[in-house]
Amino acid sequence: QSGYLQFYLAFGEGNLAHKEWKARAPRLRDPLRSLVELFLLGGRLPAAKAKRLLGPAIFHRLCQEGILRLDKGTIATDRFLLISFHSLIFFCENLSDPSVYFGTDSIALGSYQSPVPGGVTLDLCAGSGIQALIAALQARRSYAVEINPRAARLARFNVALNGLDRKVRVFNR
Repeated sequence: QSGYLQFYLAFGEGNLAHKEWKARAPRLRDPLRSLVELFLLGGRLPAAKAKRLLGPAIFHRLCQEGILRLDKGTIATDRFLLISFHSLIFFCENLSDPSVYFGTDSIALGSYQSPVPGGVTLDLCAGSGIQALIAALQARRSYAVEINPRAARLARFNVALNGLDRKVRVFNR
């Protein structure tokens, strides 16, 4: 309802347009400006404001998952971005060497992916889980395997965020 998704998609699906986000953010009004600051620009918000914007349940879940971290009364993401690709929303890391990855090769793989409708898919080195999520839009079942516990936990969160719990299973062994 804040316009966050529309703001993000104005720069193109699957975009990582940091400079453009930063240039446009000062012209936004709250609550959109605060959400862009938090989930795209890596800014901080007073914890009470973030809790109000997100609602207590979502706020606590994001803290529990390690997506948000509290520090001296302010809240920030733990270097995560909330982005969209193929009508899915998901978190990925905003680092030069992320373990919860999304990049140009993710876009290419997602664009050329063609799972058999009603079939079963396997995503190895799943990272954020985006390929398994995209596959699940057509496949009957999608399995994601990720060796990094933090990435696997976030992939599970991304699956739940998109309501695909019954179709996607994330393994971390």
